[in-house]
Amino acid sequence: MYKVKLEKFEGPLDLLLQLIEKEDLDINQISLARIADEYIDYVNSRKDIPLDELSDFLLVASKLLYIKSKSLLPYLEWDEAEDGAMELEEQLKLYKEFLEASRKVESLIKQKRFLFARERVVLPKGFYPPPKLKVEILQKTYQGILGRIEPLIKTAKEVKNKAISIKNKIEELKLNISRRAKIGFKDFIDKAKDKTEVVVSFLALLELMKQRIIKVSQKELFKDITIIKK
Repeated sequence: MYKVKLEKFEGPLDLLLQLIEKEDLDINQISLARIADEYIDYVNSRKDIPLDELSDFLLVASKLLYIKSKSLLPYLEWDEAEDGAMELEEQLKLYKEFLEASRKVESLIKQKRFLFARERVVLPKGFYPPPKLKVEILQKTYQGILGRIEPLIKTAKEVKNKAISIKNKIEELKLNISRRAKIGFKDFIDKAKDKTEVVVSFLALLELMKQRIIKVSQKELFKDITIIKK
């Protein structure tokens, strides 16, 4: 720690400030320029001086400079200057707090502690419903879920309707062939309402081919199928 060595005083700088503030020592008998020069020599002789020690010196030195200025210029109004000195003191204190915080962060970085785990929350095993939960609420919720699920197996009624649709399409295709010698498959499905009806129409076409009632031809792949009556 830096110690002041003057004719009138020898010891820590903060003790010098206390004596001057208590008026036990006359500030005019102290050479602030000499203190500054000695401290600069002290800093140059040591390369590992902590930053907080430097800030402490700056704080004490600024107070000493302020007190000496008041003693040398007593006829001036010092209210604004006093506020400025207080502001400087607060800034130095704030700087010191940031300095301490930066040291803690630097220490964490050196320890490679970049992640901090929170405490593990141990949950009880098993199902524990809320205290106000009722059976009626569970039942209603379960029924709502079932109502939104589409059935995986088609009912017998749907299968029956599909069979009837194929039969109707077979009769419809027979009627079209009886009126014209040949027709295109695209013309036959031109009024189909959906893809299901198109599929059913194609199944009807295959069934009539199987029964040797019609024959079909196609010039190229993916081109229109021509349906011809035998």
